[in-house]
Amino acid sequence: MTRPLRLYGMSVAALVLLAGPASGDGPVEKRIPLRVRGRTSAQLLQNREQYLGHVHSILEVEDDVSDPVDGADANEIADASAAAEAARATYVDARRLCSSDPRLETAVGIALLRAGENAEAMRRLSSAIKSRSILYPPAAELYLYYSVAEGKHAAIAQAVPDYARRLGQRPDQWPDEDERVRAAEWLGRLMGYLLKGPATVHDDRMFQQLARADQSVNRMLPPSLTEAYESGRRAVATEYSRHKSGGADGEEAAAGPVGKDVGDSVARAQEALEQEKSDLVTQTRDRIRTLQQKLQTLAAEMVQLNRRTDQVEDRAGNLNLFIQSGRGTPAMEQELSALQIELQRLVVVKTQKVNLGRQLSAELKGTIAAYQKATGKAIDLETELADANRRLKAMGAVAEEAMLLKTYLSCDLDTCAAALLESYKQ
Repeated sequence: MTRPLRLYGMSVAALVLLAGPASGDGPVEKRIPLRVRGRTSAQLLQNREQYLGHVHSILEVEDDVSDPVDGADANEIADASAAAEAARATYVDARRLCSSDPRLETAVGIALLRAGENAEAMRRLSSAIKSRSILYPPAAELYLYYSVAEGKHAAIAQAVPDYARRLGQRPDQWPDEDERVRAAEWLGRLMGYLLKGPATVHDDRMFQQLARADQSVNRMLPPSLTEAYESGRRAVATEYSRHKSGGADGEEAAAGPVGKDVGDSVARAQEALEQEKSDLVTQTRDRIRTLQQKLQTLAAEMVQLNRRTDQVEDRAGNLNLFIQSGRGTPAMEQELSALQIELQRLVVVKTQKVNLGRQLSAELKGTIAAYQKATGKAIDLETELADANRRLKAMGAVAEEAMLLKTYLSCDLDTCAAALLESYKQ
């Protein structure tokens, strides 16, 4: 008697995907595989709907929830933290139904970015990029975009070559050719921003690493994608050059030549203006020094908060190990509960400090702009300002470069979320 063939460890969904589409006259449309668990058709359909509901829930945003990055108070920070925790819990439920979909990691990454928990979000996105099932370019783009926004150029130099290599491989599978071309052009714009645009890569060695990564991309991509990549690089260089020249023309037009034959009234007005400028210079320089002192104090406070956070996390982790192993005592459980409350308080305080740092940095930038407008020359405290900005980046503040990055590169969270949900309808 012939026994039916059984492939252990494979669900019905996996078998359907391995069998492939039926042959036909027309071209086969490349689709993103979704391998939900289930042994019967009914189970597959039920689990698929449940899985898609989980993904949708992770990406849902309440209308009255504010962005925790922009001046949030303690209640808003608590709401954002609760939303992040809900996303994590839903992710666990979804992963039980499908563990090979990189869009799930991308979805929870988006949710965590919205909540301001960038460090964990980047880990999730990195995991999505490394998925062995398929390459999902939006996950890589989010990871690379926020790495640049936070000044983490080393991460770019490491991730870009491998991403480009995968982008050029397995053309018979998803992504389709149009998506690959779009992704290659986007990657070109990113590298153009770093190497030919306004990015602030101050370290020469880091710049050389990025340049080598750029060369690796050109070697790894096939000709069609190389053309798209180079097109993106050139586009950013052209736009940046146009922005610079446009800024210079605007300044010259605003300045305008002063006629040689000026009357006494114009001379007196000019003298009054010069005195006003002198007063403004004195005031702005004093204000600049005050703001810098506040930023230095804030940086020192963040160091202490980070040190205490590390201590609390280490102690809580050790206590949790004892309790989970059955060796815990009621006193340990009570101490762990107190540490968890303190950790939540530290997160709120650190977030408030980061927001204050952004406000001070923005005011400092505006004050320096006023000084430059009054004197017509650059401020002589740029080194101290750069140090302050580096400290703010270390504290987790969104780099000032992030605002400039948006001018040259598109990576909106809501747009990415909508595209991710739409991809399941293909």
